[in-house]
Amino acid sequence: MTSPKDSFCDQLTLVTPAEVRTIFDIGANIGQTSAVYANLFPEAVIYAFEPFPDAFEQLGRKFSGNSLVRPIQLAISNKVGKSIFYVNRNSVTNSCLPSATESRYWVTPANEIENLRTIEVPVTTVDEFCRQAGISTIQILKIDIQGGDLMALQGAKEKLSHAAISLIYTEVDFVPIYEGQAFFHEIAAFLFGYGYSLFDIYNVHYHENGQAKWGDAIFISPQLRDSQLQNRREDQPASSVAVVQPEPLAEPAAEQHSSSAIRELEAKLASARDTLADREQEVASLRDKFTHLEDILAAVQNSVGWRALNAWRRTRERLAPEGSFRRTIYDSLLRCLGHRT
Repeated sequence: MTSPKDSFCDQLTLVTPAEVRTIFDIGANIGQTSAVYANLFPEAVIYAFEPFPDAFEQLGRKFSGNSLVRPIQLAISNKVGKSIFYVNRNSVTNSCLPSATESRYWVTPANEIENLRTIEVPVTTVDEFCRQAGISTIQILKIDIQGGDLMALQGAKEKLSHAAISLIYTEVDFVPIYEGQAFFHEIAAFLFGYGYSLFDIYNVHYHENGQAKWGDAIFISPQLRDSQLQNRREDQPASSVAVVQPEPLAEPAAEQHSSSAIRELEAKLASARDTLADREQEVASLRDKFTHLEDILAAVQNSVGWRALNAWRRTRERLAPEGSFRRTIYDSLLRCLGHRT
């Protein structure tokens, strides 16, 4: 059985790290993916878009010493203005779209996508942001905005029509999680219309019955696809006749440098994945502890003893208000009774 392909390894293969100058991390949350990109592409400017204030604050702190990672407190969609934003129990499920009724069948535990409140957030498009920031090309466009991925791509029509985005790494859904979301086939059809092609699908999550729920996909521009195919042709021998060549005594210096660079990038990728896994475990642990404390507090507040204590406090305030002579006598009697027991 072959091991699943790694989406970041493939991105390193598809784009030349030294040529990656601009990365958009749309739906950055607290910077999990931005940290991976900053490690793999240390010369690239990463625009990390996150509209949720709590997550944005953590994102800013995380990269406060890195001027190449630029947190942007904006939602990305197909319009410019304001949008309702649904804040859910687990912040990674926050979205500009409400949860679908059917989501309880697919999300485990189901309360992770439970909406706690809504807020209003500023929203813009990829094309509009690029015009204002003077950005002509994007080498990597990562999108993970919980059902709103197609709307973000619709807001990048100008860049897509000029193939000014080399590689798109986006979440794709196969089942209904959010109301009004786009499914994988809709995203693929939209990008195919601009000449982009699917490279592969990664990180697929399955239901217990075996049905695919969601995953990630890489789409590449026509130029990047043609470049990859051309490189493959050049790597193939000119003739189908096998020619036995003498084994080289030593690896050429250029190949040694290339192999060393690949090994270094693979080591960075492994380190970034380990760091990301550690952070995700920490967040999950904190979320579990918080939920446990909430359950304890709810149990205490609903207990007979707690209700009796509150009733006693209210009676005491009515009969012997704070600061009164009666309160002084009352508290003295309680202390005396306490010493006797």
